[in-house]
Amino acid sequence: MARDLNLWIGIGRIGKELEIKNTPSGKKVCSTSMACSFDKSTEWINLVFWEKNAEAVCQYCQKGSKISVTGRLQTRSWESEGVKKYLTEVVVNSVQFLDSKPVEPKAVNTPATQYVAPVDDSSIPF
Repeated sequence: MARDLNLWIGIGRIGKELEIKNTPSGKKVCSTSMACSFDKSTEWINLVFWEKNAEAVCQYCQKGSKISVTGRLQTRSWESEGVKKYLTEVVVNSVQFLDSKPVEPKAVNTPATQYVAPVDDSSIPF
């Protein structure tokens, strides 16, 4: 049986400040949007980073940082006030930081733990 391919690749700039959160099961997650421009239009793409990718993007990026991501498209739905709503997002598998001047690593706060960015380049996850 043939399998379908669900692959999304994009380059753009992060649209809002990043915050890492913990799910009730303890997994780290970070959601944001990315502006992708083509010709004279801009598309806003919803992104979801999990675990190590969430930690890395929150630690080394900020609003306006240029990144490249690969991932898979996912659509979620829920009901609010009797109206069914949908959200399509990219669940990120890999991320590359594309800014020519890297962002100073910063502390990443979670509700349960505080992570402090490493000083040397050997611990950067890419």
